[in-house]
Amino acid sequence: MYRFEYKATDKNHADYNQEEDNHNFRMLYDRIHTSKVPIVITEPMHPFSIIYINEAWEELSGYSIKELYKRSIYYIRVGKIMNNVIINKKKDGTLFEHEFEVTDIPSLNLKIGITKKIKKINLNQYHLLNKYIYGDLKMKSLC
Repeated sequence: MYRFEYKATDKNHADYNQEEDNHNFRMLYDRIHTSKVPIVITEPMHPFSIIYINEAWEELSGYSIKELYKRSIYYIRVGKIMNNVIINKKKDGTLFEHEFEVTDIPSLNLKIGITKKIKKINLNQYHLLNKYIYGDLKMKSLC
C-alpha cells in the first residue's frame, strides 16, 4: 500500500509529544485519503516526486498511485505554471486546466497540492494558451 509516512523532525524539542504528533498525523492522513477534492502530495524539493495521491486524484487523472509513486510531478504536467494554474494530462491523453493551491507542511517535510478548480480544455485552447505563455500571442479569450 502506498501512503505517506510521518517522520518527526523536532523530537528533541522540550514540548515534543509523540502521541499527540501521531494522532495529528493520522487525522491529516484520514482527511486527505477520504477527501472528494483531488490532492497530490510531493516531496518538498525539486523534482517534487509524487509520494501520494488520493482516490479523487486517481479518478480525475486515470493514474493510480502505483503508476505515479516517486515520479516527478512534471510527468503529468504539460506547460508552465501561471498563477497556480497548470495544464495537466490525464492517462488517456486528455488535457485539463488545473487550478491548485500548494501548502507546505514543514513538520512532515511535504508539499500538498490541493485542487481548487478543474476545467477540460481542447487541443486548440491548449495551443493558444501555450502561445500566450511563451509570448507569441496576446491573451483574449479561450472560451
